[in-house]
Amino acid sequence: MLKGDGDASCVLQWLLAVNGVGAKRRSETTVKLERSLDSPLASGSIRLYSWQLSYFSGKVRGYLRYKARLCNIGFDEVVASPAVVAEVLLPSTGSSDVPQVQLPDGRMLQDSKELIDAVELLYTEAPVMPPLGCPRQRLACQLIELLGDEWLLVPAYHWRWAYSGDGSASQRMPAFMRPLPNHREHNQELGVKRGMRVLGVTECTVLQILENHFGHHPFILGGRPSAADFGLLGPLYAHLYRDGAAFVTGDPVPGAMLRSDFPRVVAWCERLHDGGAIAGGTVSDLGLSQDWLPRDEVPETVLPLLQVFFCEMWPVLQSSCKKLEEYLRSPWFAVAAASAACLGHRGPSVPGSACHLTAWAVPEIPRACAW
Repeated sequence: MLKGDGDASCVLQWLLAVNGVGAKRRSETTVKLERSLDSPLASGSIRLYSWQLSYFSGKVRGYLRYKARLCNIGFDEVVASPAVVAEVLLPSTGSSDVPQVQLPDGRMLQDSKELIDAVELLYTEAPVMPPLGCPRQRLACQLIELLGDEWLLVPAYHWRWAYSGDGSASQRMPAFMRPLPNHREHNQELGVKRGMRVLGVTECTVLQILENHFGHHPFILGGRPSAADFGLLGPLYAHLYRDGAAFVTGDPVPGAMLRSDFPRVVAWCERLHDGGAIAGGTVSDLGLSQDWLPRDEVPETVLPLLQVFFCEMWPVLQSSCKKLEEYLRSPWFAVAAASAACLGHRGPSVPGSACHLTAWAVPEIPRACAW
């Protein structure tokens, strides 16, 4: 069924694990991890379940490395293997998605924004959100994090897949996902290229905006990272920075493009994800302090990024919220809710096109800015 490449085998094992196949094959390591959920971790310790190729794992991993360095947090990372997904994650949260984080009190959280908010409440040193007295910086953080979490999924598809289709092994999909004999044909007609067209993926100026900005500041708001940085890290790390030479599952095409055309963005990825957000010589070279800009200032070089939010994402967000509100008030939602209750589900499903997770995040913005 599969050709002899490790990536395809891993995908198949994960699919089987999610569907409960092979659940009886419990490794000793997995049993130990499962037992760890029955009692809290050691004081001040956090465990991250993740994948290297995961969009949001990169965001959360960089954030936890930063907090671990400055807040004396014990932090370890466990690869979400098929066995771990089946025997640890699904029983704990009902979700196979990663990242998931186990907090010191034993709680398991899955949504990246929710788990970062939870860690911020537990460890108040080195916060990633500016203080309440800085509403402009807080607003910029919220908008850019939302942009990275939800909207940059679209250009991330472009960065990762627009140059695919040459049939190389590093870009090949598993055999059972390639019904057409030619990889290029599959990619164009049935695969991710078609998905890109449905999503409206086109060229994006975000990389050039960031390249210009990092010529003046090591992080989005100045000399230290914020929630805005970690929100942007997800799409940039997983879909661009990870080079095929360094990671078996990496893609050398977008990685080489990033290193060739946007070296400052590469340096930002390295210090934010790999270095625990240590700015190194960048701050002193630019003559800046290791803090956000004073007097609630948002760097001028960040304004084009906010323009991307309001010109591209905001109209879609407005429309999505309107459609979601119409659906929640419609009789169809009541029928779905009753059906879900009869089936023992937690709640009715909401159409994915309504972007309900994005709509959920919108009310958080004014609250976070103390409006």
